[in-house]
Amino acid sequence: EFIQKGLTPPSPYKQVDLVETVKRQFRFPSNKLDYVSRELKLGSKIKTDFNLWLGCMRGDMPSWNLMVCYNIQDVALLEKLYIKLLPWIKGHANHSLLNETDKPVCPRCGGTHHHKRGFSYTNASK
Repeated sequence: EFIQKGLTPPSPYKQVDLVETVKRQFRFPSNKLDYVSRELKLGSKIKTDFNLWLGCMRGDMPSWNLMVCYNIQDVALLEKLYIKLLPWIKGHANHSLLNETDKPVCPRCGGTHHHKRGFSYTNASK
């Protein structure tokens, strides 16, 4: 679709998939946002059912108001889980490259409280 619209390829980006992180790093009985968030004591999703969707399709304002609350809570819960899982996410963008201050930051979480735990070795350096 990009080329059909005369656009160039998008800039490189990193995709963060919390479900994949949870599946690979942990063994929860369920990998759903609500279950994992409850287990980590981050909160829970607002309970809904299919009738909410039907109400929204009918244009029912109370249903739409609940849907807005549901979505706001969903995003807030996802953000809390993202922050909690940051140290566990493999291949995450390096926060120190995005840092706009002169202070060194953790490449994983962007934090400034560092712990020295020895060295990390790569094929090219120590």
